[in-house]
Amino acid sequence: MEENESSKLTTNQQEPEINNTQEAQPASAPEAVSGVGHVTAESLTAEAEVEAMANEIATQDEENAGEAQAENAAPQFNVHTADELKEMTDEQILSYLKEIAQTRPARPARDAVAAIKAEIDERTAPQAEEAVEPKAEAQPETQAAPATEAAEAPAIEPEESEVPAAEVEVSPIVAEIRSLLAAFEAAVEAEREEQRKEMENNAKEKRALLEEFSQIVKQLENSNPSAKLRAVRDIISKWKSIGYVASSQRGINKEFKALSDEFFSKLNIERELRDLDHKKNLVEKTKLCEMAEALDNEPSTRKAYNQIVKLRETWKTIGPVAHEDSDAIWKRFSEAANVITKKFRQLNADEREKEKENYQNKLAICEEVEAFLNQERTSRKEIEALADKAQEFVTRWRSIGFAPKAVNDEIYARFRKSIDALYAIRKSFFKEQDARYAQNYKLKEALCEKAEAVMNSSDWRKTSDYLIELQREWKEIGPVANKHSELIWRRFRSACDTFFNNRQSQKDGETAEMKENLEKKRLVIADLEAYVAPEDAEQHLNDLKGFLQRWNSIGMVPSKEFSGTARKFSELINKHYDKLNIDKAEAEIERYRGKVEALAAEGGDRLSRERTHIHNLLRQAEQDAETLENNIGFFSKSKSSEKLVKEYTNKIAKAKAEVEALNKKLAIVNEALRR
Repeated sequence: MEENESSKLTTNQQEPEINNTQEAQPASAPEAVSGVGHVTAESLTAEAEVEAMANEIATQDEENAGEAQAENAAPQFNVHTADELKEMTDEQILSYLKEIAQTRPARPARDAVAAIKAEIDERTAPQAEEAVEPKAEAQPETQAAPATEAAEAPAIEPEESEVPAAEVEVSPIVAEIRSLLAAFEAAVEAEREEQRKEMENNAKEKRALLEEFSQIVKQLENSNPSAKLRAVRDIISKWKSIGYVASSQRGINKEFKALSDEFFSKLNIERELRDLDHKKNLVEKTKLCEMAEALDNEPSTRKAYNQIVKLRETWKTIGPVAHEDSDAIWKRFSEAANVITKKFRQLNADEREKEKENYQNKLAICEEVEAFLNQERTSRKEIEALADKAQEFVTRWRSIGFAPKAVNDEIYARFRKSIDALYAIRKSFFKEQDARYAQNYKLKEALCEKAEAVMNSSDWRKTSDYLIELQREWKEIGPVANKHSELIWRRFRSACDTFFNNRQSQKDGETAEMKENLEKKRLVIADLEAYVAPEDAEQHLNDLKGFLQRWNSIGMVPSKEFSGTARKFSELINKHYDKLNIDKAEAEIERYRGKVEALAAEGGDRLSRERTHIHNLLRQAEQDAETLENNIGFFSKSKSSEKLVKEYTNKIAKAKAEVEALNKKLAIVNEALRR
């Protein structure tokens, strides 16, 4: 099947041809119907089966069905007609009654028992007339009803005699017959009561199923009907297993019919959507077939094969098509893909021959590196040249293609071992420098631990001063190895930021003032946007200083607005400085002068803290410049080190420029303090 094929092939590995088999489809049993876009013939059969079951239930008429079933059950004894009963003796009738009185259920025997009662009443009627002869003349119409009428009566009820039963003399056999008749009638009534309760329970169970069915229908807005088909079939199966209900519940099937119609209406809509999805998938897969067939004209076999791999991955994401189109569309695609696969196999065969040649060339380089590694070196120049020589070997190695896969890792490990040995010799030369970096790392790690110990403190003033002192110590410590520099700095900065962010959060309660400051700064920006530069350059510069002073004199703004407003102001002010032909360093000093004036206006120890801050930055910049000047002395003026010397020279120039700028800033702060 399509899904069982590998979707990716490395450079040195063949992929089998794509099998011309039926397009893979998700498995679906009749009782597990898939959702839209994943339907099979079996799932359609399951849907039809469930709908037929629902329609069968919906067409049933349960009115008096329970009673009719009980009444119409076939008797399990030989029934005697009224004429046959007349020919029987009381003893025979008693024996016959005993036979049928034990029948369960009792109700199918009601007609036979009624016939027996009518016959007994007729036989005892003359005795009753003699006992009540005076009243018989007054009411001749009260004679016992004919046996045929008694047989048609819906139920046997004890007849009320004009004379108490105790005054009518009957034989013991007749008395036993009447006793059995009464017991039989009681059994009939008990069965009726039992059936009533059973039908009540049936109604409750069906009502519960209706509620469950109703919830499923309500949930169809958020789910596919086919996903609920199994649950609906379970409801239908349970419904069919439940017995009849009373005639008062005759509307229950209509409710079921309404829910069934709504469910299968939405299921039909889903089928239509599924058909549309299949058509869309067929169009998309047809396009993939056309693209695959066009790749036969691609000059690069490898590029064509990579495109086939991508097309196959795309194919898997599209989804199925109609069952009748599945085989044909997959066959078309797989045939086009196999054409490219065969070309790729031939390309691999050619490359394997080239890999054997590559192996011999790489083996020769390994032997050359190992011979060079064993040479004796005494001078610093020779040690420093190891890096260039190692890079030369690496460049030659990379110019050679892959070796056979079975030995590629092995030959590379041999080469890597020799190259690592060359770098190890050079590395030992810088051992002292590494030791110093390691010591600096330990010192900075200790500062991290100190900062982390107080980062959650709420003693804002004391802890703030403490962390500022730790930051000063941090800058006095020298650099660490590059691989640790960023990580250890982030750790220290994170601890400091945690405290200062907590402190800032505590101050964020002053949002009203910050919003007011934001409006003030926006007003400065608006004024600056409307500002028209005068022709007098000095006046222009003074105006810009005024804008800077106004801007720096405004307090904090909400943090989310800070970046945008500051950037906007900087863009506007820089445009004016550009017009004055002032270099960036001088413009920065002028902006800083405005900041210092704003700090001075605020009063307090703001200027003193700013001087300490600038002083710390200056010490660090001077130390960095000194370190760079010392390091550049380690490099000789050989041709191989020219690039590195140039890089360090640029760094030194930048560091000295930073020192000069910081000295100017420090002078501005000191002047403000003297005033």
